[in-house]
Amino acid sequence: MKDAKTAEIRRVLMGRALLGEDGRLYPIPAGMIMRTPVGVGDGAVSIRLFGAARRVRRYETKDGRARVMETAKKAMGNIGRGLALSEQPEALACLIRYVLTRPVVLTFDYENGVPTLTAWAGHGLGGRLSLRRAIRAFESSLPDSMTPSEVNVKREEKAKKTAPPESEP
Repeated sequence: MKDAKTAEIRRVLMGRALLGEDGRLYPIPAGMIMRTPVGVGDGAVSIRLFGAARRVRRYETKDGRARVMETAKKAMGNIGRGLALSEQPEALACLIRYVLTRPVVLTFDYENGVPTLTAWAGHGLGGRLSLRRAIRAFESSLPDSMTPSEVNVKREEKAKKTAPPESEP
């Protein structure tokens, strides 16, 4: 079974979102047909065939939750169009469209009490470039009091977690 949050972000990346009266994008619910089809969105084929790639960044800060969320909202407002996700109503989100590479969805929320940014794009070289570019744009507008604490989980750590424990003879 698919994760509902991931499925909603995939729909947005495939171009299945409508502009609301407040200027934000709203994803179309699963199974619903758009009234005015606009064609295939940028990167929609890679999303459909290969899936969505994501990068997670966690931040350290001494600022309060309200101030951090306000800072992230301003940063996202400067780099993309606001996005209202129904599966993550408390999270801040935006859609960034680039001319030469694939679109990116950024979501910012607290996970286990830690401010966390998640970037989503289609798999492939264009997606990787878009993810890197979007994260850098977001971090360039953050204050010095917010610093990344964990870039990515290394592949070796992932392999250790998924490997079965060795039995002793």
